[in-house]
This record gives sequence, structure tokens and C-alpha cells, in this order.
Amino acid sequence: MIRLKIVVEGHTERDFVKKVLAPSLGHEEYDVKPIVVSNTPTRQSQDHLGGGNFGNALRDIRNALDDQSAYCTTLFDYYGLPADYPGLDSDDGPPSARLYKRIEWLENRLAREIGDTHRFIPYLQVHEFEALLFADVEVIDRAPGLQNPSESRLDDLRSITDHFDTPERIDDGEETAPSKRLKNLFPRYQKVLHGEMIAHDIGLRQIRATCPHFDDWMTQLESLTPLET
Repeated sequence: MIRLKIVVEGHTERDFVKKVLAPSLGHEEYDVKPIVVSNTPTRQSQDHLGGGNFGNALRDIRNALDDQSAYCTTLFDYYGLPADYPGLDSDDGPPSARLYKRIEWLENRLAREIGDTHRFIPYLQVHEFEALLFADVEVIDRAPGLQNPSESRLDDLRSITDHFDTPERIDDGEETAPSKRLKNLFPRYQKVLHGEMIAHDIGLRQIRATCPHFDDWMTQLESLTPLET
């Protein structure tokens, strides 16, 4: 049995891990436990690290790794990372224009900060969780509770994805991040209510086919072997 703890930034990611990611790994082969980063007054919400303080996330990762029989990984949005995330403001890393190189560099910086390159697998979602939902815009458009069924926004959704080679590249501006685009098109959109539901209906196969960084992460998780205790 492979024991895997996934430190996530909010309740949506927790539900996504429990209901979508963990079943894909197989309950007989993997024991997957999501851990929501401890809440503090600096957190902007229950689904956002925010607030300029990454200390609780570091503590929760280290606490998870205290269990020598388990691996630990993360599911944090690159968009809106706290200012004190390791290396975020460093001049040494690749610029934002080299998106995947920068993400990889920031993940490696977190691994160096934690100090465990065997049981710790750092992962940043590019740019944020909602990018995964753009893997199938038809599923978004028909999601229950987002809109009146006669008011399709499918053309608007397709016009967004047509500008990017992968949903992960949908940019991270204050008004153009994936979550902001969804909220603009669907004012009723609520991450906790709709996020995991849409991801579940899309399915991991389609998400992995359109989101290469996410797919690489899943491949890493699938390659883990049981730890000797």
C-alpha cells in the first residue's frame, strides 16, 4: 500500500482529491489523505492560501512528512501564491514568460526548503485549479446551477480556449485568471460548490490530455512505490 498525503490550499481541492484524484490511483493500491492548510487570520478565504504568509503550509508539509511511512505532495495554485513562498521574489529564477520553466524552478525551491527530495513531491497548479475545468468547456456550460439552460455561454468559453494551446496557459491577471473568467461568464459560479463537480464530470482522462503539467504530476504519483518501514 502506498500512503500519500496531499497538502491542499482549500476545501475544493480537498474534495477534488477525495472524489476525483484518489479513485483514479486506486483505493486498493493507494491510501490518499488530503490535508487542508491550517486556517489563520491571514488567509483570504478557506480556498485561497493568500495573505502573504506561507508559514502554515510549510508547517503542514513538514508535519505530514513526520510520518515516515508516507509520501507528501502539494496542490497549490501558482496564481496568488503568498509573497513569502520560497524563491517567489528571487531574481535567480526564470521569468514568468517561461511559464513551465518558472513553475518547475519554484517547485524545486520548495523541495529545497523542505529538504526531502525522496518522499516530497512539490506541485503547483498552473495557473490555478479552475484551469483544469477548461479541459472541457461543454461540461462547464451545462453544469447544474450555473445559469438558465437556455443561456448558453459555450461560444464565449470556446473563444477563451481557442487563444491558448492548453488550459494551463490561460493567464493569471486579476481579471483574466481562469476563475475570474468563469465568474464573469457565470456570476453564480462558486468554487466550493461547482469546482469539484465540474472536474468530476470532465474526468481525469480529459484533464490529463489537455493539461501537461498536471499530467506530469499524476505520472509521478502513479510511479511511486511502497515505502519500507
